[in-house]
Amino acid sequence: MRAFIAVNLEQHIRTEIEQIQRDMEIMTRGFRWVSRELLHITIKFLGDIDRSTVPNICRAMDDITHEHAPFTLSFSGMGAFPTLKRPRVIWIGLEKGTIELTGLALDIDKALKENHGARERGHDTFKPHITIGRANKNETAYISQDALSREWHCAGTLSVDSFFLMESNLTPSGPVYRPVRKFLLK
Repeated sequence: MRAFIAVNLEQHIRTEIEQIQRDMEIMTRGFRWVSRELLHITIKFLGDIDRSTVPNICRAMDDITHEHAPFTLSFSGMGAFPTLKRPRVIWIGLEKGTIELTGLALDIDKALKENHGARERGHDTFKPHITIGRANKNETAYISQDALSREWHCAGTLSVDSFFLMESNLTPSGPVYRPVRKFLLK
């Protein structure tokens, strides 16, 4: 099972990001845009895991929920991975709630490393963001100077009172995400 841990977005944030994507479409070349149903904040990518590890992962996540109170996120700024000069991924960043989300991510990472039944994967540094576009394979991706200098901002905020263990099924028409388990912050 291909899995990740994420904060899912409310519809009003998805709608705002969809408008940003439409605006970005005329200022970029060589990107495909993440559909609104798939927009989320990845806290930890787990990769391919054995289904038998899911109970261990869930226990590890349950153990840390009482250490984190609900918090609010706001979104602002645009960036790219690996760099703006060689963009492969376009993202929207966080303005408010970065400390809380990063703390949650660090505790999740630690809990997974301590949990011998859960295989831990991913980058060493957590960079909170929402991926909104990915470069097409075999194309040179380009972001205009107008897009880089513009101040991107979502007016709405997101109240985070939970996070999810998500399953990702890759299909010819793109990924399909399914929540496996919801974890409530205390």
